[in-house]
Amino acid sequence: MPKQEDLRPYMIPDIFINILLDLDLNNTKKYCTK
Repeated sequence: MPKQEDLRPYMIPDIFINILLDLDLNNTKKYCTK
């Protein structure tokens, strides 16, 4: 079985992408409503 460290690189990007997408959506909403 792979170590936990080996799994991280594959699992983290999805979380980061989701966070970035959420931030982008929130930012565009703020700018659009101004």
